[in-house]
Amino acid sequence: MKLKLPLLLLSFAGQCVCGKITAQAKNHNLAIVYDIVVNKTKKLSGIEETYNGGTKALFISGNKARIRLASLMRMESIFFEYDSTLKEVRLIKESGAKKYQYKLTAADWENYNSKYAGATCDTLSDSIIIAGYNCKKAVLHLSSGEEITAYYTDSISIGNTFIEPAFACIPGTVLQYEYVSNRGSVTFKAAEVKKGPIAKDVFVIPTAGITTRKFTPKKSEPEQVDEN
Repeated sequence: MKLKLPLLLLSFAGQCVCGKITAQAKNHNLAIVYDIVVNKTKKLSGIEETYNGGTKALFISGNKARIRLASLMRMESIFFEYDSTLKEVRLIKESGAKKYQYKLTAADWENYNSKYAGATCDTLSDSIIIAGYNCKKAVLHLSSGEEITAYYTDSISIGNTFIEPAFACIPGTVLQYEYVSNRGSVTFKAAEVKKGPIAKDVFVIPTAGITTRKFTPKKSEPEQVDEN
């Protein structure tokens, strides 16, 4: 499997992604739009630079959710369908000459994120205001030794752990997070949070010109791909 959505590079998985859905999550509507900013210390030729200046949008309504990454150069989505547990995940590359998707079971999704299993977090007293919400600071520690700095609010609940499994140990919804490497940093910061009805077509899975590729579980995360 070659598709590696940049979200999964930067929205790290922590605990088991097969968690149950809370009653609150099954009945609420939520949309969060994050701005993506890349600060580079070295020339970036990979996926990070592709999304510099782009957006990440998270939509949740009923038993469906979608994460959409968009920039001038690329468009990719992750669709989730669930009832009491996760049923199916679709990873879809929507832009470029080669459009394709992968259909993943809950077990596949957990395997896809296995590199980040075992992440822990420290919550701190530092706070900032993001999109009108008071957010506290947390630091996520990955088994690889890498760290993610995040800011979260307990005023919003996504209600499950598999949509943003990286943040399972954080007692709230993350509105900003930053990944730093020797090549630079990538920051996702919420610009807008909306509660209320979401158009049904947001959750319609695109099919035109999209082929289905077989998901092959691997011990390590799939490669990134820069196909146009």
